[in-house]
Amino acid sequence: MMRIGEQIQKPRTQKPSDYLGKGGGFERQKYKGLDAETYFDLLSKKKPQEIKKVRLIFPTSDWEQIALNFLKKLGIITGIFTSLDSAKKFIKGLAKKGVKTDEFVIGSHGNKGMLLVTKIGEKELFDNDFLLHFKSIIHPGTKVFFTACYGADYLDSLKDAAEKLGVGAYGSAGIYNYITNESEKGYYWCSPQSFQPPKSKKNVKPWNTSSKINKGAVSVNIPFEGSDLKNGIIKIKNGVFDKPIQPIKIQLEPIKMQQFTSYVREDFKFATFIIYLYQEIGLGEKAQKQILPQETSVVRKKLELDKKNEKIGEYLVEKFLSDEITIELEINGKFVNIKTLTSFDTPSVITNEFLLKNKLCKKVSKPPVNWLN
Repeated sequence: MMRIGEQIQKPRTQKPSDYLGKGGGFERQKYKGLDAETYFDLLSKKKPQEIKKVRLIFPTSDWEQIALNFLKKLGIITGIFTSLDSAKKFIKGLAKKGVKTDEFVIGSHGNKGMLLVTKIGEKELFDNDFLLHFKSIIHPGTKVFFTACYGADYLDSLKDAAEKLGVGAYGSAGIYNYITNESEKGYYWCSPQSFQPPKSKKNVKPWNTSSKINKGAVSVNIPFEGSDLKNGIIKIKNGVFDKPIQPIKIQLEPIKMQQFTSYVREDFKFATFIIYLYQEIGLGEKAQKQILPQETSVVRKKLELDKKNEKIGEYLVEKFLSDEITIELEINGKFVNIKTLTSFDTPSVITNEFLLKNKLCKKVSKPPVNWLN
């Protein structure tokens, strides 16, 4: 039984996050700034199933925003965004409404191989992974066009975008002119079809030896996942010197980093380290025993070899090759004997010629879109 003054609590209806009416996302200020205005205007004027063209522009200066706002009022472009996060929220809202667009245009300043350039301070950012957020409004027949200048100069970037979106993608080689709808070097299209990258002709050995400079150098090549390694250890069996030597810890710095990359695909890098056995073993024993270098077993061995006109470097390399001296590096948290490392191939860069020859991309004769339609 109800008491006097007691009220029945009505169940609250959960409003969609992008609800346009009272109590919805806009009233609660979930969407702010230009993206809120754009989203609200678009959905208030058109039903989701009627939205067939989505054209997003990313200006980098104030004067551009003024000019683009005029184009937006004419209905030529859909939205103006100064941040990628705002654009992602905008697209997410359209996707929730069931929008599937026939034409999807992303316009921004570009650079060679960059389809969308955004800025944080003075730093330019580019990462094709943003396309995964836009895929939700794409259907198999959607025409995708990136207007960024030089966007198609490196076709691998355009090809990667097509793969991420699951549809063919167009781009401009050289400078693109919005007003005349012309491209300096022409338009290109790339397929979303998966493919096998070209095979590399370069095989890299994991280690090599040298007795140069009397130091018995051993070089090691390690793919990128091991390039952060800093620790190593040299183990020496009894009999190599006149006294036993405990394992010697060493610290490493890469002398060279080699990188094989396209603009957007995962980079492949490997690092080269050089370990000078005479230097590491001599200093290591000195550090442990706190005695002068000329009193160490290593120096005594060097003086002995000098009398025979033999080199300490050659001696150390010989002992390394015979496994009396071993080198272990800490890779992914485990110490690994460098002789157990395997050779590896470096990937080939995916060139424009490769993509065109294999018909994964092609040049097209006319602009992908008509801004006035």
